[in-house]
Amino acid sequence: MQPKSSLRCVHRTDTEASEAAVNEWITPFLRVVAIMTVLLSLSGAPDAESGSDINHARRLVILYSEPLDFPATEMAEQGIREVISRNTDLNIQLFVEYLDLTRFRDSNQRKALVELLRHRYADSATDVVISFDVPASNFLIENSEEVFPNTPVVMCAIPQELGNRLETSPLRKRSTCVLEPTNGTVLIHAALSLMPDTKNAVLISGAFENDEIRSLDLRKSLEAFRGKISITDLSGLSIGGLLERVRKLPADSVVFFTTFFVDSKGRSFIPRDVIKLISSEASFPVFAPYESYLGHGIVGGPLTSFRLQGRRAAEMAIQILRGKPAGEIPFDFGSSTMVDAYDWRQLRRWNINESDLPHGSEIRYRQLSIWELYRAQAIAVITLIALESLLIVTLFVNLQKRKRAEMSLLESRQDLRTLAGRLISS
Repeated sequence: MQPKSSLRCVHRTDTEASEAAVNEWITPFLRVVAIMTVLLSLSGAPDAESGSDINHARRLVILYSEPLDFPATEMAEQGIREVISRNTDLNIQLFVEYLDLTRFRDSNQRKALVELLRHRYADSATDVVISFDVPASNFLIENSEEVFPNTPVVMCAIPQELGNRLETSPLRKRSTCVLEPTNGTVLIHAALSLMPDTKNAVLISGAFENDEIRSLDLRKSLEAFRGKISITDLSGLSIGGLLERVRKLPADSVVFFTTFFVDSKGRSFIPRDVIKLISSEASFPVFAPYESYLGHGIVGGPLTSFRLQGRRAAEMAIQILRGKPAGEIPFDFGSSTMVDAYDWRQLRRWNINESDLPHGSEIRYRQLSIWELYRAQAIAVITLIALESLLIVTLFVNLQKRKRAEMSLLESRQDLRTLAGRLISS
């Protein structure tokens, strides 16, 4: 019995030894497999990231010269967002800065603004910058190397004179712009054709650099009419002095207003508010080149639309985001950013016939008459009354016919009785 027991012990020992040998072989194999799996997963990670890079967020920064409550800023922002909302495949992240450069004009304020923007956007690259209006565009021309170095730029709502400056600037290599159309001559012709008895043309603008550069086109255009009409320049006055001069102008005048951001005393204004004051004080019509004034005192005419300017600038920015170099995009002279529109209330105020307007002109703010306002309701009531009247007349006619029929029947019965009596008597 003893040898059998020893054999069993030897058998268990060999089995344990073989299991240990297998474990020693499997453990390194599993380690190798685990390492291979990790390496494969890491090697696949860049592919996933590169796939996400295709749709990575594009940073678009918009620099507005004025606060959001300025009408021109509101209109431009509306146009820009309309275009961005249609290009969702680009995954655009929008950053907006309202620089308020009209009210904060000194050099120290601008240096602080440069530092603020530089720190704010230094953490990651900006793909495109859009500037709106003259102050923001001048700010970029002077400081873009510090704030947005090597970033493509699109400027919009700038006059031709500033476009010429951009053309000769080093910034042109990475920028393009949407110019305001030079429509001063066209606007003057439109005004004089509607007001043929005009003897005096009055130019009004403010004292800020933005006011001065925007008045150049109208000032040059008015010089071509000197001799045919007298020209009065009321630019750069204080707001009180301006209104006093306006009250003393002859009744056969026409005012041409550009912008009035700052008066001679350094006070800041919203141009649309100033044009309301002028229109309320003047005994003659007011014309201006911007759609943002329509409905606030101007007659109308060929007008630059800041909403369309913003849309066109955003379309250029989309081209850049899709790979086109900004320096290769030609300047847009803004012919597609104009509207021909008039204020119906001002037409009535100055006795201007709608038939005298250019063909295809848009008439806004039309005040409807009571009939035009409630025409549908009035037609419905009149139709109901007519139907009820017709029903009453029909019933009345039928009643009369019935009465005549009843009378005829009574007469026939009376005749029959008479005839029957005679027959009985006979």
